[in-house]
Amino acid sequence: MQLLAVTYVLESKDKTIAFYSVLNDKVQRTTKTSKNVPNKKRHYTYPAVKIGRLGVHKDYQRIGIGRMVLDHIKKAFAYDNKTGCRFITVDAYNKPDVLSFYIKNEFMLFSESDKKDMTRLLYYDLIDIVPTWVPA
Repeated sequence: MQLLAVTYVLESKDKTIAFYSVLNDKVQRTTKTSKNVPNKKRHYTYPAVKIGRLGVHKDYQRIGIGRMVLDHIKKAFAYDNKTGCRFITVDAYNKPDVLSFYIKNEFMLFSESDKKDMTRLLYYDLIDIVPTWVPA
């Protein structure tokens, strides 16, 4: 066991419907992404969680399962953020349908410099949904 990522699986009685894995990541303000990262407090890095893999069984695609999985990940790290992270990142395959999926789910491209690469780096800022109050 290497303890590099954690994988979660959504199953029905006889098949896997969807799965995703998450791992620790960071967003560096000094990299090509710096112009899109807020720097009010002048942090050099921001804690993040990366979606390592996300898949939906072909029989369950295009019915909202992928969106539900992303919503679950967002809420899990915004509302029950045990370690403190600001962003969700993903290295998405550079295919129109894949990029469109993440962009429709409010992820943003870090930069145009990876436009010709095999994958594109996207992020979601959890500050957009984090509660402004803390329950007692």
